Amino acid sequence: MKNWHKRLSINTCINSTLIALLLFVATGANQAAFSALSGDLPPESVKVMPMSDEESVSTYIQGEKGRIAVNVMYPSMTRYERGAPVAVVVPGNKRASGLSISSHITQVGFCEVRFAFPGGGLKDFHTDGSWDERGLESQKVLKEVLLYASSQKPDINGKMISDLIPKKVDTKNVGILSWYEGGNITLVTLSKFANDLQSIQPNLKWLAFSEPQVGALFYPSIMGTKKELIANPYYKHGSAATGRIWLDFSKLRYQDGIYRNSLVREKQKMTTPKGVLFFDDNQNGTWEEEIEFPIPYATLPNVHKQFYAPEVVSAIVRLKLFAPLPEPKVAEPPKETTPPKGKFMGLVKPPKEQPKKTEELKKAPEDRWPKTIARLHEVEEYFTERDGSLYIDSVVKNFPNTLIGIYASKVDLNEQQADHPNITYLYNLFLSAKPKWLRLNPDPTYAGFVADMNEGNFINNKPNSAIESDKIEVYLEPEGLVSDHLFTEALIAEMADRAAANNLKVPLGKVIRAYLNEARIRGTMSKNPQIKQDSTAKPPEQSAQGQLQTQTANKDKSSSKPKVAKELPRDSNLRDEEWDWPAEFDEK
Repeated sequence: MKNWHKRLSINTCINSTLIALLLFVATGANQAAFSALSGDLPPESVKVMPMSDEESVSTYIQGEKGRIAVNVMYPSMTRYERGAPVAVVVPGNKRASGLSISSHITQVGFCEVRFAFPGGGLKDFHTDGSWDERGLESQKVLKEVLLYASSQKPDINGKMISDLIPKKVDTKNVGILSWYEGGNITLVTLSKFANDLQSIQPNLKWLAFSEPQVGALFYPSIMGTKKELIANPYYKHGSAATGRIWLDFSKLRYQDGIYRNSLVREKQKMTTPKGVLFFDDNQNGTWEEEIEFPIPYATLPNVHKQFYAPEVVSAIVRLKLFAPLPEPKVAEPPKETTPPKGKFMGLVKPPKEQPKKTEELKKAPEDRWPKTIARLHEVEEYFTERDGSLYIDSVVKNFPNTLIGIYASKVDLNEQQADHPNITYLYNLFLSAKPKWLRLNPDPTYAGFVADMNEGNFINNKPNSAIESDKIEVYLEPEGLVSDHLFTEALIAEMADRAAANNLKVPLGKVIRAYLNEARIRGTMSKNPQIKQDSTAKPPEQSAQGQLQTQTANKDKSSSKPKVAKELPRDSNLRDEEWDWPAEFDEK
C-alpha cells in the first residue's frame, strides 16, 4: 500500500510538471487555439427546471420542554383542488435544525414543514432545550411536529396549520421526507410513539428516504464516506443486502494520544476525545492517515467519549484489544548460600525494591479500557435509542397502509462502496417486513414529467420486488441529468398521488396528477403563443385527470403575502441556504 501511494504521488508530480510545461510553451497560435477552445465549451449538462417563488410562514408549537420552532413553506398553486399535501422534512448531515434548508418540494405543489430539534435553529427563532444527538428529546420534538402537520395539534396561538397559510392544505395526505441519516430518527419516533401518533395513522400516507444511512454502521458510516480517502477495504461486498453486514476486524488496532483530521479539528476548535481506532494494514501499531482506514464514532454533548457501533465494540472485546497485560513473573529473592572458601562471608543483601504482592498484580479486564471509549453496554444503550433499522418491523406493523419509497443514484452523496450497502441494507429490511408498497426510485413517468424529459432516461424498478446486490447499478438513477431534488420530488409526488387516488397500478403509463407549477406554465405559454392568447388572466391548475383548468383557489390581496406569527422573524431570514447544504460532519 505504501509503495502504491508513493508511486501515485510521483505520477501526480510528473503529470503536473508536464501540464505546466505545455502551458508554458503554448504561445502565439497555440494560445489563440486555447482561447478559442475555452470559448466553445458546452454548457452544463445538468438540467435546471424553472422554479416558482417559495413563500413560508413561521410559528411555534408547544413541546414537553418548551417551544418548538416550525416553518411551513407553501406552493403558489396546490397540487390538488382540496389542497396541498404535507411533507415533514427531517434533515440529514447531523443537523440540529432544518429551518434554513429547502427541499424544493413546493415546486410540485406540496407544503414543506421544516423545524428545529432541541437547541437548534436561528438566533432569534429556535427550539428550546439542549441538543441530544437525536435522542429521546429530539424524538419527542419530531412527534409533536407530526401531530401539528396532521392538524392534530395547534400552534401556541391556537391555530392549526391550515389556518396559518393562505392556501388550502390537505392534512389527510401527509408524509415524511428523510435525508441521509435522518431516516433513523424517523423510524425510531414512529415506533416508540406509535400510540401517541395513532390519530395520524390514517393520514400518514408515505415515507420517503433520500440516499438513506439507516443503521448503527451507517450512523456514522463505517463503510467509507466522502470524508475518507478510500472506501473501507475490510467490508465484504454484498453482505449488507443479507441484512447482516460483515466486516473483517482482525486488524483492528487503537492508538491513543492522537487525533483524526488534526488540522480540521484545530481550525474548527473541536473538543472530541483523543485516540484513533483503525485497521492496521501493515500491523505496525501506528495509524498512517494516508493509507489506513479509521473507524468513525458518534458523540454525546458534554460526554467525553467515543461511541462506536455495537458491532465494533463487540469486536474490540472479542479481540481482547484492551485486555490486561500478561502478569509479570515475580522474581524470588535469592537464597542464602555459603560463599566459597577464601571469600568474605557476609549476608546476602536484600533487593532494592520489594516484589509486589500477587493480588496487586492482578487487574480486571476493564482496567486497560480507555476512559474515552464507551463500553459495550453504553453503546448498546446509545444506538438502541437511535438506530432506525431496529424498528422497521414495528413501523410497518403500526402503519400498515403507509407507502415506502427510497431514492438512490449511481453516485451516492455520502457512501463510497460500489455495492451501495446503505441502499440494499434498508431496502431489504423493509422488504422482509412486507409493507403495503415499497419502491426503489420513482416511476419513470413521474421522473420524466417532473424533469420534463423522456421517461426512458430513468429507471423503472418493480415495486415490492427483490434487488440483486451484485447488479445494484441497474436499479439506480443516472447521474448528471438533473438535480437530485427533482428525483425526491418525483418520488413523493408519485406516492402522494397513488395514496390520493388509491391507485397502485403498475405500470402507470402516465402520471396520475399532471401538476405544473406557475413557472413551468409560464414557460410553456412563452413557447406556445397560441396557449397564451387563449389563457385567462388567472393561472391554470390541474384537475385529477391532468387537464389544465382555470384556477379556482382564492388569490386576493390579503393572501398575496405570507402570514407571520407575532414576534417571529421575517421568513426571508430562513432561506439563507440552498437545498444543496454544505456537509457539517464533526470529526468522528
